[in-house]
Amino acid sequence: MVKLFKDKVLTAMRRRTQNELEEQGNKDEYKLYKNMRYVLTANRSTLQKKDKKARKNNRYLNETYSNKGRDLPPGKRRMKADSERRLDELLAKNVDFAAAYILCEQLKLAFREPDRQKLEEGMNLWLQLARQSNVPEINSYADTIVARMKGILNHADHPISSGKLEGTNNLIKTIRRKAYGFRNTHYFFLKIMEASRKPRFRFKSYKKV
Repeated sequence: MVKLFKDKVLTAMRRRTQNELEEQGNKDEYKLYKNMRYVLTANRSTLQKKDKKARKNNRYLNETYSNKGRDLPPGKRRMKADSERRLDELLAKNVDFAAAYILCEQLKLAFREPDRQKLEEGMNLWLQLARQSNVPEINSYADTIVARMKGILNHADHPISSGKLEGTNNLIKTIRRKAYGFRNTHYFFLKIMEASRKPRFRFKSYKKV
């Protein structure tokens, strides 16, 4: 449900806003939403880790190469460390996106609630806030929540996820698509088993860089 919210609400809102700004000829505002899909849909903690890794990488490159007047070697590049800042900037400028982002965070917390009654009360309050936003994408998603409310409440009693099952199905589909079909069913199952197992070690190439 959280992934569906990111796809049907956050991503759809971004595309709609971009199209409106492009039609208006507002290039400055348009740039604010460009390449923002990952920033909007990723967890804030993930963005913080990404920025931290980028700053560490840039600091290493400066100390090792740039400050000594040396060119960066092939394969090395500076990374952007402004993902969280870009997110805060967008949320500060657009009230609808701020509301959608908060609703998404609340939805994540809702699925951690083990009490069915509290979950139902929380989801009803969530629906009220969603309706008050008057955002078309959020209202459409709220209709989906109402239609699937029973299944959502059952998650409190039986916190089972179908994520691994869906991931395995996607893996099988990818294997079949890459091979353009298999004539031998036994070999097909062997390919699935090989792709599903966790290798004890990762092969490292001996080719010199």
